[in-house]
Amino acid sequence: MKIALADYCCNSDKHDKPIGHRIKVANQYSEMIREYSVVQHYIYEKHNEFLKINSNLSYGLPYCIYVNSKSRLVNIIKKLINIKLIFENNKCDIIWFYCPDFILYFYLAFFGNTSKKIVVTVFRNYAKGKMKKRIIQKAYDKIDAFICSNPNFLHRDIQSLYMPDYFYNKKENINSIHKEEVVICVGTMNKKKKLLECIELFSYNEYPIKIMGYFYDNEFYEKLMLLKTKNVIIENRYLNDQEYKEQMMRAKYTILPYDATFYKERTSGVLVESLFYNCIPICHNSILDFNEIQGIGYSELIDLKNYNFYNDVSELYEKYNQLKSTTYSKKKNEKNLREMFESLE
Repeated sequence: MKIALADYCCNSDKHDKPIGHRIKVANQYSEMIREYSVVQHYIYEKHNEFLKINSNLSYGLPYCIYVNSKSRLVNIIKKLINIKLIFENNKCDIIWFYCPDFILYFYLAFFGNTSKKIVVTVFRNYAKGKMKKRIIQKAYDKIDAFICSNPNFLHRDIQSLYMPDYFYNKKENINSIHKEEVVICVGTMNKKKKLLECIELFSYNEYPIKIMGYFYDNEFYEKLMLLKTKNVIIENRYLNDQEYKEQMMRAKYTILPYDATFYKERTSGVLVESLFYNCIPICHNSILDFNEIQGIGYSELIDLKNYNFYNDVSELYEKYNQLKSTTYSKKKNEKNLREMFESLE
């Protein structure tokens, strides 16, 4: 069996460094399926170096999408060209689009598909609006299976597998690590995160918080620096995987100050990983509920201004441990994924 792992979006910063969790999941999926298949990656040519595989098993796509690009039409054209190249230069039996957006459905609906089996990961709901629903419905005829990061996305008429974004590694002894009284906020720092409200909350509450990540808007970063109080630390820099892991292991909480209107009905890799490190997530109620994860919820961030973050939250650890051994078990998900691919042969 030959499986192509395809990412035609290839989100990048201005230095051509990959943004988000794409490379992380690409490496994870490659590791999961390489025992029974030949794996070939299709990603932006300058992202090859971030893959944990031989570069000969990667086809370099010519275009990426820069995170601050405001040319929507140009970005759409780039994506369509990348998708076209993936189909034209593919000798695999199955193409797995693991980080898609609406443009893939548009391409499949109007430009069709070859004889390849198509598997699409679903991590958010794109079928909003009559026109989009019609296009997506037309594209369904070209898709053989869905891998859904949330059980709410399972399709009733097309083969679907529920598989979370990440899986728990039993080798990491998380429970033995001492937790520090601190909240961390990590990842991409953009205006879709309510960082101003976050600083307002902790400036009032006075509980320690570290905001660590690269800011793509330097003026926004400077504004936050002027507003922060002594208990708020802001670091404008990238965190590598090891730093990210260490921060998650040590912190008592992680806050995900997402704009609920933007993140509604979609999954979050950071939210899932917070469970693995027993790092209690602080997030909007609707996002916690949709992902079926317990944490510290709110309707508005300022609702937590009088919350005692020094409370004992260890009772949540047992619930997280149950999820690690069931829903997020790597062994279980590897088995389910292999069965799905074998059924497509």
